Amino acid sequence: MDHHIRVGGLAEFQEAASAKSRPAPEHEVRQTTADWTLTAHLPGASLASIRIDSHPGQLTVDTPRHRLSIQLPEDLAREQMEMTFRAETLTLRAPRTGEEA
Repeated sequence: MDHHIRVGGLAEFQEAASAKSRPAPEHEVRQTTADWTLTAHLPGASLASIRIDSHPGQLTVDTPRHRLSIQLPEDLAREQMEMTFRAETLTLRAPRTGEEA
């Protein structure tokens, strides 16, 4: 029987624990047949503190105070996603291809 144990430092453990307890920020998702837009208000965040992970079907936005994980449309052109960050508001926009998987 194989046992896998991950060994990490205290900082990694605390970061992982806090990620689960951070609330989702105020946000809005708008979709049309042509594009998809996420607008999220991230109080206290700086551009350097924002981490965005995008995988097929999933997008996660992490900041020290907030964590937002949402489902993406299957036909989203993730490689063409554009980001703006002004006045503590993050906007992500991407076109949709119209091709469902």
